[in-house]
Amino acid sequence: MARSKEFEEIEVLDKAVDLFWDQGFNATSIQEVVEHLGISRSSLYDTFGDKRTLFIKALERYRVKVAQGIIDRLNAAQEVLPVVQSILFAAEAPEELAHVGCFVVNASTELAPHDAEVYQLVTQTRLDIEAALARAVERGQASGEVSRQHPAKATAGLLYTTLMGLRVADRGRYGAPAQAEVVNLLVAMLRA
Repeated sequence: MARSKEFEEIEVLDKAVDLFWDQGFNATSIQEVVEHLGISRSSLYDTFGDKRTLFIKALERYRVKVAQGIIDRLNAAQEVLPVVQSILFAAEAPEELAHVGCFVVNASTELAPHDAEVYQLVTQTRLDIEAALARAVERGQASGEVSRQHPAKATAGLLYTTLMGLRVADRGRYGAPAQAEVVNLLVAMLRA
């Protein structure tokens, strides 16, 4: 029976990710949470605690699904630049959430300045992705695929900042053609 509840909790967390990703923390009422998740208030409080705790768990779930997916792809990359380009182009959001950017970026701007736990989660996400990017760049530099003109760590910082900037642009509906120009230019600059 515990296995079934665990599966249900993950399903509910995935729904919470979508809701908070779309609306943010402050704009989402408890009533909206209950309705979107399809659970009672008592189940919400018994299983997840309060709205903030649910938000933290949703952000952690996002890290597992999206951030870890990016890291795994970078770690497994035989050729670095096609994977980096794919990650920069990728809209990690489901189609109905494509306009809302990145959940980590959204949490960074809405809550991280005032919430130490959210700050820690978004910072750790950045550090983890930047470390994976740096390892990938180092491999690309060693193979001759990526220019050695700049240190791998600084290049990783540029790539992460570009990735986050593109996700902010998604939120502002910047447009795929303009984003493609940015990504293609950056990848061309990285080539050896």
